[in-house]
Amino acid sequence: NNLGWNYTEKFFVPDEVKAEMADITAKLEDKKADWDKLYADYKAAYPELAAELEAWIADDYAKALELSLYFYDANQCGSEVSDNPLTWRDDCHVYDSEASLNSAVGLSSSSKSFIMNQNGGSDKVDVSGGYHDAGDHIKFSMTMGFSCASLAWSYYTYPESYIDTGSEAHLMDILKTFCDYFMKVTYLDDSNNVVAFCYQVASEGEDHSVWTSPESQTMSRTTYWADASHPSADASGQMAAALASCSLAFKDKAPEYSAECLKYANALSEFTKKYPQATYDGVSPMY
Repeated sequence: NNLGWNYTEKFFVPDEVKAEMADITAKLEDKKADWDKLYADYKAAYPELAAELEAWIADDYAKALELSLYFYDANQCGSEVSDNPLTWRDDCHVYDSEASLNSAVGLSSSSKSFIMNQNGGSDKVDVSGGYHDAGDHIKFSMTMGFSCASLAWSYYTYPESYIDTGSEAHLMDILKTFCDYFMKVTYLDDSNNVVAFCYQVASEGEDHSVWTSPESQTMSRTTYWADASHPSADASGQMAAALASCSLAFKDKAPEYSAECLKYANALSEFTKKYPQATYDGVSPMY
């Protein structure tokens, strides 16, 4: 509606978009056919070099995919880090499990009361787990959501790439760490509507003033929240995309977990559509 479209379906691809994509696809298929012929001619002329090239590409890209997943292990946060494959990492920021609601930013009094009631009246809230951001130790639900959705969708589209490289189980562990965090920090009411969610843990000043390993850090970490009075559509949209993508990745392997991911994805998606505003509290000037 914001773009002037009057479609009523929840998911609808207009005919003009389909036609445009079909035209682009046809052009790309022609280019691929030209490339395939060019390479076939090269292979016929230089079979030994072509075989060497194919072996190099197959091994290099497979290894790159396998090794790239360790980036997430290097940035994992919480009480399960010691279980990941990197022996030089250990549990960190486990005290995020007792973050103070009294110092939380962005929550209305009613949202804060709801979270406290869900936690047995405690003014502490568990935002532990997940992954650190770009080289520092802040946790952004927005960038986590983008990373998670990208990984999950790549698996849904090309599962054989992870299976053939022996990376499937590793990927599933990473996706579950993402999803466990997103669902933990999102609070739903009895109708499965979003009441509030945490979109950031630690501020720039808190984190960037301490350049040590995360395992040794004990500084205060402010939590930033979104609710109806203080929405963060960029974060909730990315989290919804991540959880929806993971519901597909887990559909056959863990159907109950997949359904739970989809429940939270739908809730966050509806929240995003209902409150399409962003906040930059805590986020600016980093993003």
